[in-house]
Amino acid sequence: QRNEFWSILPGIHGQTSKLNGNKNSWIAFCQQHSIGITDIFESIDANPNNSEHRSSICNFRDSELVNFKFKLNNIPEILKKHNSIKQICITRKTLNSFWKGCFKETFDFIAQNKDRDIKIIPLRSPSRAARKGVKGNFSDFISAQWLEQGYQINP
Repeated sequence: QRNEFWSILPGIHGQTSKLNGNKNSWIAFCQQHSIGITDIFESIDANPNNSEHRSSICNFRDSELVNFKFKLNNIPEILKKHNSIKQICITRKTLNSFWKGCFKETFDFIAQNKDRDIKIIPLRSPSRAARKGVKGNFSDFISAQWLEQGYQINP
């Protein structure tokens, strides 16, 4: 309910919104279009019964995330296993020092494997909080932004 990701991505690929889809429909879409999706976090050490923890995690504020212990997904390992990956899209237009730290190992892997020619593409957030200043249909606007920012359908 807080972001339009499953409307934007299918729209770019000429399909209807999958906002009301489920895990199986999202997996089928990704398989059909050779898309892999992972979160940068494998886990965050938060108590789901603690309302302050839930609020911090659900709001996904950088200033609050730093207060938790977390484990990052090993994206370089994913890249090693899947030589076909040609682009990594990060749904954050800018990366502050916290996010740069989270992606450091990924950036280092790409720098050490220039022959792979993996592109890092920072994309405008699909979160509804990113609607500020957007006139018209948000999903269409963000889809156009992603394409302008370098998202490639078949890299």
